[in-house]
Amino acid sequence: MKRLAAMVLVGGLILSGCQDIQVNEDSSQTTKQEPSENGFSALPTEDVIESTTSGEIKNMSRFQTFLEHANEKEPDHIQIVQFTTEGDPISRDLQFDGTEFKSVLNSSRDRYGSGGISEAVCSDITTTETTERTDYLLEGCENTEEIDLLIVWK
Repeated sequence: MKRLAAMVLVGGLILSGCQDIQVNEDSSQTTKQEPSENGFSALPTEDVIESTTSGEIKNMSRFQTFLEHANEKEPDHIQIVQFTTEGDPISRDLQFDGTEFKSVLNSSRDRYGSGGISEAVCSDITTTETTERTDYLLEGCENTEEIDLLIVWK
């Protein structure tokens, strides 16, 4: 009887490990997702751009795709995560609906900052290039002149 129970258990484990798992091969598809109440969306990793304190940008190609979609008036949604000197994440959800940009900045996990969530609606993204760096800014924003999105050092 014990042997039968053991065989049923092992058989069940083997069958559960053989489930049909589907993988999305088209990683160029974008995800449309509303920001959550706390400002952190559960976006897939491929839609998150990270900017480290050393100036390294991870997933810059996804940011470039977002800019292309904005130029073509195609809706898109990304998240930019920047880290403080202490390593705390500051997240910016950036959603483009085809006409305007909605930015949700969440610094609630910054232990030494003011913390909190702020939102802005802006009309344009601009790029300013110098010999040392490229700055990406949101402009035409309600309640503020411009918002620094990303700085890419050359």
